Amino acid sequence: LFVKYADTASMIANHLKISDTSSMLSSRAPLSSPSLTGIPTAPTALAGTNNTQIATTAYVTAAVLSGTPSADALTGTTLAVNVKSSSLTSLGTLTGLTVTAPINGSITGTASTVTAASQPAISSVGTLTGLTVTAPINGSVTGSASTVTAASQPAISSVGTLTGLTVTAPINGSITGSASTVTAASQPAISSVGTLTGLTVSGSVSASSVAATITTAAQPNITSVGNLTNLSVAGNASVTGTVTATNGLYASASSSANGIGYSSGGSSVTQTGSKTSAVTINGLSGQITTHSSSLGWLSSATFTVNNSAVKLKDVPMLAISSGGGTGRYILSVDSVQDGTFSISVFNKSGSTVSDNIVINFVIIRGN
Repeated sequence: LFVKYADTASMIANHLKISDTSSMLSSRAPLSSPSLTGIPTAPTALAGTNNTQIATTAYVTAAVLSGTPSADALTGTTLAVNVKSSSLTSLGTLTGLTVTAPINGSITGTASTVTAASQPAISSVGTLTGLTVTAPINGSVTGSASTVTAASQPAISSVGTLTGLTVTAPINGSITGSASTVTAASQPAISSVGTLTGLTVSGSVSASSVAATITTAAQPNITSVGNLTNLSVAGNASVTGTVTATNGLYASASSSANGIGYSSGGSSVTQTGSKTSAVTINGLSGQITTHSSSLGWLSSATFTVNNSAVKLKDVPMLAISSGGGTGRYILSVDSVQDGTFSISVFNKSGSTVSDNIVINFVIIRGN
């Protein structure tokens, strides 16, 4: 390629003149704090770039959208490590919130419903002013709940071990497990406790009816059972006080066991001197053996029985246990006073006889 001499004139006419440099330099942007006009452009940095490189509008928009969820819906996952020095203190009213990890810290305000399936990691909820649980609580609950209303607890089937529990309304259903102490003052509404394997009552039981079996060994403090419509005692009933039966006291006549009477405490005494000598024997039943002195036909011998258990209105009952032939004697009680009664022995045998007569006696209490 060659430049022709003829072309040099036009080439020189278009070259940069020294006189033009002043105007060109005055219109350039300075290196320090340039003020650009129009729409300057620059390369868009890669997401996550952190240096002195120019950030275009495209870079900034992408960064904001990746860190700020939509205003009308919080979806997806926001990790705590991506929120640097957050000043967020309130989320306002949440239509729906799913938390997949534990919440560390305190939550104030009102949460209308917290679904059980979303809360496996909640270990503490602090102090709750009001809480309604619509499904069973699986696990243990510690701390103090001042009041749990019955209407809100239809699904509670177990409450584990309770240190202290006050129930202000009836408990409908069955209670299993062990309750060490149920204080009477807190249980005015209990009308039935079902079948109890073991129950120890340390105070008074006020009830219209008690069914099933009350074992003797467990009832040292029972002082009154009110009016019993029907009471069946399978073992021995030991009563140290007074038994009052308004309509009578009965035992089965066909029973081969003990009937009505005294099971123990009876004593015996042997008369000395003659058949008219006084004897002393204390107790409501016992046995007296008379002296063997002779007693003529159609004659009587009367002797005094000193007995501190006898009262003025009591009735002494007598029977000959042994001594002499059948039909020889007739026994009678002549007088009864406080602490004493008299027995008369009449000989109807037809001859003079000398026998040691063994007399059984029992005292029937009068009014």
